[in-house]
Amino acid sequence: MRRAFDYYDDAVRKQPKNPETWRAAGAFALDQRCFRSAYIYLEKFTELNQKARPSAGGDDYNRALREVNLGHNNC
Repeated sequence: MRRAFDYYDDAVRKQPKNPETWRAAGAFALDQRCFRSAYIYLEKFTELNQKARPSAGGDDYNRALREVNLGHNNC
């Protein structure tokens, strides 16, 4: 799993202005229940993609934020 995270970190470093790299990294982190990392990646995604508002409903960003606020994080 660590290796996969390294690949996502490389992707966002190489393409820091591409919202999709941040979204993919966030989705992976969320699937792994690494909620703090997911929140960080998805927050950047919502900053870069103005159409991806975190307040739009039950999206991944809101789920990650909720889990972080509850103190949940498996990574």
